[in-house]
Amino acid sequence: MSYPFPNPNSPPPSTHKKHKQGKPKKISVDLQSVLANPDDFPIKASENKIYLGQAAAYPNSKERTPFWLPTALFDSHLFIGGAIGSGKTTVLFRLISGALRWYGTVIISEAKGGVRGTKEGAAFTDLAAYLQEKDPKISVCRWPRGEYYFNPLENLLNSSERREFFEMLCQVIISQYEGMAGDLLAVIYNAAAIAEYLLVLLQNFYPPDALTLRSLVNLLSIPKQVEEALKNCKNKINFRLNSQNLTPEKKEELQEKTNLLEKIEQQLRLANFFYMDHKELVMTRRGVQIFQSLLDQEDLLTYTEPHPNLKKLSFDDILYHKTLVILSQPLSQSSSKIIGPIFLDNFLNYVLELGSNTKTKNGKDRLKTLVILDETHRLPVGKIGDSGDYLREYGIGLVEVAPTIPKDNKRWEQNKHVY
Repeated sequence: MSYPFPNPNSPPPSTHKKHKQGKPKKISVDLQSVLANPDDFPIKASENKIYLGQAAAYPNSKERTPFWLPTALFDSHLFIGGAIGSGKTTVLFRLISGALRWYGTVIISEAKGGVRGTKEGAAFTDLAAYLQEKDPKISVCRWPRGEYYFNPLENLLNSSERREFFEMLCQVIISQYEGMAGDLLAVIYNAAAIAEYLLVLLQNFYPPDALTLRSLVNLLSIPKQVEEALKNCKNKINFRLNSQNLTPEKKEELQEKTNLLEKIEQQLRLANFFYMDHKELVMTRRGVQIFQSLLDQEDLLTYTEPHPNLKKLSFDDILYHKTLVILSQPLSQSSSKIIGPIFLDNFLNYVLELGSNTKTKNGKDRLKTLVILDETHRLPVGKIGDSGDYLREYGIGLVEVAPTIPKDNKRWEQNKHVY
């Protein structure tokens, strides 16, 4: 069986050609020579290829050849591996620049954070400024710790989406507590069920501006006040139901709200939310505290709610306009473990709802999106990292960057056939 690559055990191929007088002629293999003498090289530049740098045929070779990556490969699941300091980030600079030019929107996770987790000195800050200078039409969005806010709760419109969201949070917690099992695992999922019904309460009985992660975190810490609020809300609705001036439609609407309140209260009681201060429910309280602490991070809460100096980050903005989205996930910040899954799982669900057929909106075609996940052996990847099988159908390319495959390689084996 023949392979398109040289045998690593064979000697390096000769890079010398005979001069007209019979003397050996050294062929330069730098980029300038490739562009000047394209017929002498099998790998050529074109509009659908991205120059990534000089490459060797095999590790011990001293010869280098310009390497051009066809953008069609972005529709697959790519893995960029290399030791620390090997130049993975440098390759990403070229890959991002080329993808924005030839592919579409780019979402990149930034594990190398700047000063105190800000963009100052972060890995892709200078690149973003350079790309905007070269092409002012490209938008750059940094979240969090930038000029945008993104509220993940606004996209959880039905029970299955809410359940998937809180399941994802559970998986992030489990990944942090190695070997979690038994009672602790059970109370984590119990806390997720509590949070899900508190979210239903926020969505249906609070003002729209209260639908934030901060509000959800606050409700998790005040079970007695939640119980009292449910009671007061039911009393108000029952008082209105006894009014003589209600239309049948209004009466039916109020009755549905009453039924929903009763369901929320019942589920919270079943999860022992109102009784967490009892000494025999110490594990229930511990589960809620772990779940709450995952979300109770100021840099996360601030950038998931509106503020006068922040613009809203909308998925339509990045799907129909060429954008570089930088997910700030410095390894020094504990919130980084949740930022990627929160944004990317929401993004994937949104694209899946749009469907696989490219649709226009306001006269603009939907763009392809390249998602680049950095340090995937240390940062959770969420659902999008397990979806290599079908991402290409929805115009999403996936690139993972890490120095090594982690010990727990279940996900890697699952996706191996699409790398």
